[in-house]
Amino acid sequence: MLRSRLPFIVALLFAGFAVMMTGAYIRSREAQIRRELMRGREPVQVLVATQDIADSTRIDESMLALVNRPADSIQPHAIANPGDAIGKIAVVPIYQNEQILDSKLERPQQISSLSAKTPAGKRAITLAVDAISGVGGFIHPGDFVDILGMFQLPTPDGKQVPITITLMQRVQVLAAGRSAVSQRGMEAAPSESITLALTPEETELLLFAREQGRLQFSLRPKTDSAVLAEVQPMTVDRLIAKILGPGAMQPAPPPEPEPTERKVEVYRGLIREVVTVPERRL
Repeated sequence: MLRSRLPFIVALLFAGFAVMMTGAYIRSREAQIRRELMRGREPVQVLVATQDIADSTRIDESMLALVNRPADSIQPHAIANPGDAIGKIAVVPIYQNEQILDSKLERPQQISSLSAKTPAGKRAITLAVDAISGVGGFIHPGDFVDILGMFQLPTPDGKQVPITITLMQRVQVLAAGRSAVSQRGMEAAPSESITLALTPEETELLLFAREQGRLQFSLRPKTDSAVLAEVQPMTVDRLIAKILGPGAMQPAPPPEPEPTERKVEVYRGLIREVVTVPERRL
């Protein structure tokens, strides 16, 4: 009896095996189709702008965000590391939610525009210099200088008193002449002008001071970043006191009053005479 059922059992086993193979094939094809449909849609991190960024703007952390975007939507030269963008300058406008592309950014030292090298809140102003006021041509871009003014100060009695005063300290030099690239070594580069980075108020002060007297620049060491709280102006009195000592300018005593004359009548017998005698004041 078992022998008579054997073909049926074998057929049933083959049918079950065929069903299993068919199911496995169908599942495999479904997985393949899903992979093909999802190809290029895998999430990839990319850097985008959190706000509109104008051209010539220095990128900082607040302007950036990392988001997930489908792989096939990632643009060429897109940046995924914030450190590759922070501190660079946008050379074209970048709009909110736009991917940050390396091709739209430049390092500050790579940008030739003087406006890109001017610090935020400052203004670039150019002043004429000569071999004396310009420290012999040894002022180069990237240096810092102090600015002194030499003036004739009017006094209440209508006189003019010379004075030298430190107007500003540690002012950044953006350019010397037409060169905005720092030069190395001790070689002098004579130029007829230097361009400084100043606040609007400092710009007004310096331009007014230039019209009232003469300006002199003093070059600061690279390692000196200190700004003195107060620098006393130099006047004639202070100069004499430094040379001769603090008591050299003691006021002179007032002159004694000149004696006045007085007429006195003198009688010699019957003869009357008028004699003029000096009168001293006590």
